[in-house]
Amino acid sequence: MSEGGLLPSGNSTKIRLATVRNDMYRCLQCAVSRLRNMIEGQHHGVSPKYIHQYANHAAWLEDNRRTDNGTMAHIIVSNAMDAPVSCNWKGYWQRAA
Repeated sequence: MSEGGLLPSGNSTKIRLATVRNDMYRCLQCAVSRLRNMIEGQHHGVSPKYIHQYANHAAWLEDNRRTDNGTMAHIIVSNAMDAPVSCNWKGYWQRAA
């Protein structure tokens, strides 16, 4: 144990950190793969300018994957009605690509 007694010392700490790093890397790879599949499956192309919005949408879907469709639709519509007009999305289809 270290002097403070909170962390083990030596190789076991390195092994644990390597395991955590591998798990985080695997999780990141999985999330990027799911985002790529979602974009390829639903959209013809995504501008890098808006990729963070698609990532937010994918994260929201992942967080609410066990929620039934009716409740999800209600959440989406009520949030859209409560939100002010977005300067990012207002008229986005009218902008030059």
